[in-house]
Amino acid sequence: ADVVLAGGVAFNLLPEYFVALSALGALSARGSFPFDERADGFIPAEGAGVVVLKRLRDAEAERDRILAVVAGLGFSSDGRGHSLFAPSPAGQARAVQRALDAAAVVPAWVDLIEAHGPGSKSSDACETAAYARVFADRDPDQPVAIGSIKSQVGHTSSAGGALGLVKTTLALRSRQLPPMNGGSG
Repeated sequence: ADVVLAGGVAFNLLPEYFVALSALGALSARGSFPFDERADGFIPAEGAGVVVLKRLRDAEAERDRILAVVAGLGFSSDGRGHSLFAPSPAGQARAVQRALDAAAVVPAWVDLIEAHGPGSKSSDACETAAYARVFADRDPDQPVAIGSIKSQVGHTSSAGGALGLVKTTLALRSRQLPPMNGGSG
């Protein structure tokens, strides 16, 4: 395909969704606080996000307004993690390293990580452990910022990745780190 519309939509106004999350103990009573000591679960949210994807050479040839470039992708199976809410830090680190390798980017060049960061202690801890592995050799005087769209809008499940990409694109355009608001919901 020459042009792709990629995105996600979250529609969660079903009672069964909230019943299931309550039974799992996944919901926060206080708000959405990814990577924060106040984290106690997540706040469901609804939303949608979409981006237009083209090959860079095609976008340049057609003089499109290019807002960001996806330079590399990485993936890994966390099938052997502890649970759905506590995946394997090693698997997550592999995915991040593969994305950096595919983009020919070294960790020292990264200034912002838009993370999954659902706001649960175990998931957030696994994720930060993965980043600690990948960025272990980074100069401690140049910390990498970490954020999650969930601190602004809550957990939009299937729309979260698209919204995180939009948020990161806007951060690149403005050259400003987005705040971690916390407590949305």
